[in-house]
Amino acid sequence: MLQYQTLVPPWGEGLVVDPDTRETKTGAADDRPAGEVAADITASPGLELEDLSADEPEKWLALVARVWPPEPGPRSRMWAGGPVPSSRFT
Repeated sequence: MLQYQTLVPPWGEGLVVDPDTRETKTGAADDRPAGEVAADITASPGLELEDLSADEPEKWLALVARVWPPEPGPRSRMWAGGPVPSSRFT
């Protein structure tokens, strides 16, 4: 069973933010055939070497060692108005 609030393919209409006004609007869908979209994705040059540095296991292990396990004690308060407005799924 697939539960979702909004189900939109990556090439379909999507919510975008106007960088000048910071207002949201619906962006246009990519109407190209699926094969053309796939060809563009596979032709992508990928990431630069310095962008792949996060894939170094030593750096991840150092981060995990620093933040895990969490400190005992009270947690920060969870304020109302999270990113999901309800627990209802369609």
